[in-house]
Amino acid sequence: MRWLFLINLVAVVLLSGAVAIVLEGTPLPMSRSALAPSEPGADVGPDASNQPPEEMLPEEVAVVQNDGVGVPLPLQAPRLTTNVDQPEAEIIAPPRILRIATEGDFAPFNFQNDKGEPAGFDIDIAVELCARLTRECIIEIRTWSSLQSALINQEVDILVSSIQIPSVAPGGILFSDPYYGSHGRFVGPADTALLAGENFPLSGTQIAVQRDTVHSAYLASAYPNIERVYTQTFGEALAMVEAGKVESAFGDNAAALRWLKARACCAVVGEPVSDRVFFGQGIGIAVRAGDGALLAGINQALEQMVADGTHARLSQHYFVDSIY
Repeated sequence: MRWLFLINLVAVVLLSGAVAIVLEGTPLPMSRSALAPSEPGADVGPDASNQPPEEMLPEEVAVVQNDGVGVPLPLQAPRLTTNVDQPEAEIIAPPRILRIATEGDFAPFNFQNDKGEPAGFDIDIAVELCARLTRECIIEIRTWSSLQSALINQEVDILVSSIQIPSVAPGGILFSDPYYGSHGRFVGPADTALLAGENFPLSGTQIAVQRDTVHSAYLASAYPNIERVYTQTFGEALAMVEAGKVESAFGDNAAALRWLKARACCAVVGEPVSDRVFFGQGIGIAVRAGDGALLAGINQALEQMVADGTHARLSQHYFVDSIY
């Protein structure tokens, strides 16, 4: 019996070895469900989200799967989102500063208001110029005697201070076109027949005028047959007209219009009197000789101010009429 059991055991071993040789290299079948949990969660299955979990590392998030094949595609370099059609932002340069000097002691053209700030017709013209030239203004008050040297030494850029345009400009200085005229003007009583007279002044007419001025010199040259009544100031000459002591007064046009703005007693007689020999070319803005472009811009702005009525509006704030 023992020998029979031993022979059977050897036979079983030999049979098992033969079967193993036949099956070597053949994979055994495996069910998918063998590795799946019994109750799938939201992270797997057909209903699972295709978004990466929040705890995924950045390197894993950046990997793009190729249509479920399982082979990751190579990472692509990020593209800039610049829109080539979008225009570049315009770079606006800060406004250039225009330094302006004035005397501040010649009302109503330039003076200091109650706050100590520059004011007057000259200042209004300067501010309007800066706006039209797109410049930032700095207006400072200097003594009359220091204005020219301040301009030459480049301490300021322009002078707006009721400066009469000379027949020959000082070296290194140029003048703009006049922004108001240096005319003469006759003033008489508002109810006088002189206002309509074409031949005024007539011979023998009494006319008050400030002594030792271009206006008194003009009367002596142009009307030698009138009776000149000399005063110390033009204001005194105008007061004589208001009091009925003389038939007329003669003096600066702008000063006359300023005086008339507050008085109904009197009025201008005739048109402004122009004479370059006595009254010059008018009142201009002074610039340095090398600032030709600035001068051209100032002249253009002044021309526009006259054409669009701005100059007349500024004049009427101080005077009874335009002083251009």
